[in-house]
Amino acid sequence: MVGATGSIDAMRRHIFCEVKILDWFWEVVPHMLGEAILVCMWIVMLVLWRAFIGFMARRSGSNEGTFWGAIALPGYLLVAALPFYVYCRFRDFDFFRPEVFALAQLLLNASLVLLAGEILFFGALRSYSRRKSGEEFPSIFRQLLKGIVYLILILSFLSNTYKIDITPLLTTSAVFTMVLGLALQDVLGNLFAGLSVHISPPFKIGDWIKINDFFGRVEESNWRATTLRQSNTGLVVIPNNQISKNEIINYSGVDGSMFYEISLGLPYGVSPERLRRILLAAARQVEEIHQRPTPVVTITDFGDSAINYKVRFWFSNDDRPDRIAGQLSSRIWYRLKREGVSIPFPIRDVYLHHEKDDHDKTVEHRLNLIAGIDFLAALDGKLRRLVAERLEECWYETGEHIVTEGAFDTDFYIIDRGRVQVFVATAGQKAVAELGEGDFFGEMSLLTGEKRSASVVAKQETRLLKLNRDTMGRLLSEDAQLAEVLSKTLAERSSRNSQLAADHNETRVAAQKPAEENAARAALLRRIRGFFKL
Repeated sequence: MVGATGSIDAMRRHIFCEVKILDWFWEVVPHMLGEAILVCMWIVMLVLWRAFIGFMARRSGSNEGTFWGAIALPGYLLVAALPFYVYCRFRDFDFFRPEVFALAQLLLNASLVLLAGEILFFGALRSYSRRKSGEEFPSIFRQLLKGIVYLILILSFLSNTYKIDITPLLTTSAVFTMVLGLALQDVLGNLFAGLSVHISPPFKIGDWIKINDFFGRVEESNWRATTLRQSNTGLVVIPNNQISKNEIINYSGVDGSMFYEISLGLPYGVSPERLRRILLAAARQVEEIHQRPTPVVTITDFGDSAINYKVRFWFSNDDRPDRIAGQLSSRIWYRLKREGVSIPFPIRDVYLHHEKDDHDKTVEHRLNLIAGIDFLAALDGKLRRLVAERLEECWYETGEHIVTEGAFDTDFYIIDRGRVQVFVATAGQKAVAELGEGDFFGEMSLLTGEKRSASVVAKQETRLLKLNRDTMGRLLSEDAQLAEVLSKTLAERSSRNSQLAADHNETRVAAQKPAEENAARAALLRRIRGFFKL
């Protein structure tokens, strides 16, 4: 009986062990199977995510590849944490410790926050930055945000899971952050200023801008500083925090043109309307200045010794504004000189000389020039002196047009100093004649009002003496016989010029008959009298 009882007990123990083994088996095996499935899910999802990132990076190109690379790590964390979190969340037994579940939750939260930050913030901002400035959003801001997110999540994990008091750590971190901020305030200031500049850029590469006393073309603009290429002094690097604090003037337009302006003081004694005409006429003489939109002349203020004017003009963005402004300033000076307008300045000069002596010398010099001009030499002494006193001094810069072929102006010019070239349309761009000191042109327009037969351009800086229609009209009214003398002189000169041209071309022309000469003179006399209404 004892033996049988022992056998039965042994059998019961054997059966109990088998039952326990089966219970353990049925309890553990599902866990192992679940873990195996979890591992397989991880592997499959990681492979799929990696393939997706690679495909999108190749499809989008190298520029967008940076973005897909940025979201790759948060995506891996999400793919790894999500199945683990779901498995831990919905399995109701104590196989997994709470710390493990908290870690899964931490990874899930970190991945979601970082992924959302990359997609919603950095992806959009980086794309906007490239579109506006052509530059990538700086990685320092992305790394800084990642660090902050990781720090917050880790502290939250320690506080909620292990009930650790993080107050001392936060205090220490705040002190450290303050010290670090003070040490890097200039660097961080430039970075955040660069951020504001690139979000709403007031300029782009190639624009001409002015910041304080610095004027130049934008060569480079990054997240720390902006580089300007000045016309004379080379490159200047301006920190972004200085740019954000100061006024920026952008002279470049969206249509490939830019504007610039120069300021000058002009006398009170000349009407603003006349000065506007003078300044605009000078602006039209500079080829590089656009006429659409037209230059603008405005009065800025009234100074102690002058009215201050500003001339704004437009030209191609490829040109240098200082060069164009220099050309315009030069043309303005010559234009004002010809118009008899002096640029005022607050200096008091004392001249100790005899003005009468200077006047007499000037008149004597002009009389010598008049003596070489046939139709003016025919005047009596009184009238020649009157002409000499009434001649207006005009200055022209090299390349300036003095008269234009086909124009209906009536001024007569004597070259006092310098040289000019004569052009006619039939000769193309070649000069047909060159005139120097003592030569003259424009007598037919002065006496008959006929349009200009040629264009005259200053070959070098030239000073001319101008005789206008009003003065000539006064001379003709004072001497009734003067018109006949002028017509005779011009008719004889025209006949000589025709003969000289024929000789030059080796052709023979018949001598002009007295009747033909008289007819030509009479016709010229009628034109002179008709033009001056004598």
